[in-house]
Amino acid sequence: MVAADFLNSRHGFGLWLMSPPKALLDQFVASAESPGNSSLSRPDVVLVDFDIDGKTTRQERAKALLGHDTTISKDDSDLLDYALAKAVAPVLVRLGRYHEGHTEELIRRFLDQGVAGFLLSMVEHESEIDRARLALDSGVPLGAMIETPQAISRIGHFRSSGLDFAFIGLVDLAIQRGSPSIFTPLIDGTMTEMSEALRGIPFGFGAATTVGSGAPVPNRMLLAEMLRHGASYTLLRSAFYRDVAQGEPGPALAELRALLTDLSHRSTEEQERDFHSLRERLTDILGDQMPPSA
Repeated sequence: MVAADFLNSRHGFGLWLMSPPKALLDQFVASAESPGNSSLSRPDVVLVDFDIDGKTTRQERAKALLGHDTTISKDDSDLLDYALAKAVAPVLVRLGRYHEGHTEELIRRFLDQGVAGFLLSMVEHESEIDRARLALDSGVPLGAMIETPQAISRIGHFRSSGLDFAFIGLVDLAIQRGSPSIFTPLIDGTMTEMSEALRGIPFGFGAATTVGSGAPVPNRMLLAEMLRHGASYTLLRSAFYRDVAQGEPGPALAELRALLTDLSHRSTEEQERDFHSLRERLTDILGDQMPPSA
């Protein structure tokens, strides 16, 4: 199966909008009609989230971990219709945990609407990938969320099932592992293990926001770490929507791509220096809970 073009961004690193506000989609449509607009100022994917299984409980745990609320997804059929109609970028759907029959029914319904690919949440066994793929048309990419210890241990089996792409869910992984921080995998060797196992297919982790923003870890530090691990894309979600609210999303994306280009040209020594800065930042945040480096 050949993955769709959006999995290999022409810009080298993909920026995916996750369940964006409708007004933001309108802004991208308007900017596309402006003279001089380029593809640099447009997202690679609009990802609409239908992962609603157990989200209330998971959010409560996430709030205890993060100290603030996270977004609870809902049946966002209205946003899906809107995103498909606006045609800002290819539209993907993130599905909830696999349920035999129900997942296949959703896939067929969304395919009929024009959805370009699917991301399956809380995958723990390659059989879930195999069964979901049976409902897909030829050439439609299928991805898996890597967000449990079981999933980490079976990445090789996921690859054998012909997985097209993956996303590492740091929040749910921290909840599942009882970690003190969502950033623990960046320090304890887990991200290195996962990125090496996923090498050769597009994968992403974390989230980005506007240049110069980001808390408690600056945006630049996280993007530098994504590139160091060979990630192919990341998500733009609540932090980005908040930070870009007073500006224009198109120029903000172009600025992000310029930063990513600069970061991609770093030497090995510069990458290691950036990783050391990230570790120092996390040490300040976590204190005695800081895990040892692998």
